[in-house]
Amino acid sequence: MFQYGQLLGAYLIDTNGTTYATYKEWMENGSQSEIVKILMHVDISKMESTEKLLHYTFDKNYFVVKTGNEYLEIFPKDINKGQSVKRLADYLKIDLQQVMAIGDMDNDISMIKLAGMGVAMENAQPRVKDIADYITKDNNHSGVGLAIEKFAL
Repeated sequence: MFQYGQLLGAYLIDTNGTTYATYKEWMENGSQSEIVKILMHVDISKMESTEKLLHYTFDKNYFVVKTGNEYLEIFPKDINKGQSVKRLADYLKIDLQQVMAIGDMDNDISMIKLAGMGVAMENAQPRVKDIADYITKDNNHSGVGLAIEKFAL
């Protein structure tokens, strides 16, 4: 599946937040918790091809997302930031149109789309900027604070 050097590391994370280097390690630990995500550290020069391969292989049953320049994560299909924001808004009885979501990576897209005000950081990935309602300054220039001042205060 993977070429030599394409995958620099893969880690399993369980419901307790414990990280395992291998499936065998998780099994030997006798953990009663479930694996909730797989974090993959990818050679940056091979990121595009690795991302395409993972989407092709897993998109039908899982949520595959780039979470950093060198990281891809695989989650259960219904686990993402958008679903978490929706559950929290429902719990707090807040209309999603009153929610602002700010992000920069692909894993932020679901919540930015869902929120009444979706904000991308200036240094965000192009896909994030494309779906945002507003683009703020980058993280080194108080982008989050500026967006809060503009839309929430």
